[in-house]
Amino acid sequence: MTPIATTMMVLICGLVWGGFVLLLFRAIKQEKRKTDGQRKS
Repeated sequence: MTPIATTMMVLICGLVWGGFVLLLFRAIKQEKRKTDGQRKS
């Protein structure tokens, strides 16, 4: 693979996995909020 193709692949993979990790963390935080709310009431 050419250096440009390698660079583009790394950038695209970074965006995809970065977005996936962001969504995962957001979902975990939401679930924590739900369980905290259930404990209080």
